[in-house]
Amino acid sequence: MFSHLPVWQQKWPWLAVMAFAAGLWSGCQQQGPVPRLEARLGPQLVTAIAQVRPVPGLALQVFQPDNRCEGLVSTPETIPWDGEQPPDRERLARLALLRTVTRQAIPKFEVGNYGIALRDRTAIVDIAVAPTSLRQIVSLSRCEQFGLFRSIEATLTRNPLLQVDRVEFTEAGHEIYL
Repeated sequence: MFSHLPVWQQKWPWLAVMAFAAGLWSGCQQQGPVPRLEARLGPQLVTAIAQVRPVPGLALQVFQPDNRCEGLVSTPETIPWDGEQPPDRERLARLALLRTVTRQAIPKFEVGNYGIALRDRTAIVDIAVAPTSLRQIVSLSRCEQFGLFRSIEATLTRNPLLQVDRVEFTEAGHEIYL
């Protein structure tokens, strides 16, 4: 049945498994591509193993309201970035906005689209409520508005890489007065 295998693999199949696992483990610890594994495992698995290594990134502080809705709590977040130069401010601001908005959990309120434009040291954040949302911005409680708008404002103004001093909010192009 296993006559095509070497004798040691026929008698001790668990040893063959251990040898294979040791080969995988030693290949995972190398930096860069692992060409000798690609022939045995396939390019997709080798790519997945290579992606397990930590990727360099940019550190940002993402803010969200505390449990009592009295203040903001920052959470360090790493934006994956392995380029030599940091990304431009607009791209980094969009990533920070994405991280902040996706952490919001407001019942029956859905943000359909959002964007950001930087003019000098002012960020203009446009929020469009989704057509399927059961609530609008005006129906949000004081705490929910604080959580949404102040967390965005703090995330954008308290990260020195973004160089933002002031944040203005619009809804589908119309200014929001808070």
